[in-house]
Amino acid sequence: MPIGLDIEHLLVRPFKPVGKKVVFGSVAAFHPRKGADILVNAFMEEFGDAVDVELVIHSNLAFGSVYEKLSAQIEAAKVSNVVSSNSNLDDQRKAALIESFDIFVDCSRGEGYSIGPREALALGKAVVLSDIDAHKEMLDMPGSWAIPALMAFPARYPEINNQIFGRQAVVTVSDTPAIVTGK
Repeated sequence: MPIGLDIEHLLVRPFKPVGKKVVFGSVAAFHPRKGADILVNAFMEEFGDAVDVELVIHSNLAFGSVYEKLSAQIEAAKVSNVVSSNSNLDDQRKAALIESFDIFVDCSRGEGYSIGPREALALGKAVVLSDIDAHKEMLDMPGSWAIPALMAFPARYPEINNQIFGRQAVVTVSDTPAIVTGK
């Protein structure tokens, strides 16, 4: 049985149209399997430091040194259009953050239920998602695009005694910009 997800309050919010700057965004744990590094690399490869586009990545969870490595990656690139943050947001502030996105992007290699994209869809946002099992039903919806997920392999969790739970896939930087920009 799927977990209950309280999205009714999101469905009734008025849709906010795209502003002058296109904002790509992601809300997912800073965990190796979530692909934040792939998303940042693909975004920078496609857009560089363009002023008319921005990438916002947020999480309330950070595993190991994933967030620190991502922050260092962004800082080393010397771009001003990629913003990352790691803090607890209440439901209202998280909804407002997702509402500020024009396009929700998730490059995850593996998911359980994938809450962020479901919340984004409830807010009327376009989504670009890795083509993994947890995203299949969302990828059938209008306004959804798939990033190829290749070659399944065991999903190892270092933070849980290095145990294997389920499977994950390979999502590459080279496949991500083309899907996001439609090129």
